Amino acid sequence: PAIFPVQLAEQCIKVSGVKSGIVLDPFMGTGTTAIAALNQECKYIGFDVDSDYITFANRRINADD
Repeated sequence: PAIFPVQLAEQCIKVSGVKSGIVLDPFMGTGTTAIAALNQECKYIGFDVDSDYITFANRRINADD
């Protein structure tokens, strides 16, 4: 596991210079990067090999709506 704050992922998206786009996270985990992408008005694609992580991430993302 690599837990990090949403703000760190947001900073990474900001420094990319892309104002809107799609963020790819091939190791989605708990969905932190997806939430950061949504906060920056970007779309995201995320996947993980662990279905429990995907379930948790989907709940977390939908709770932020």
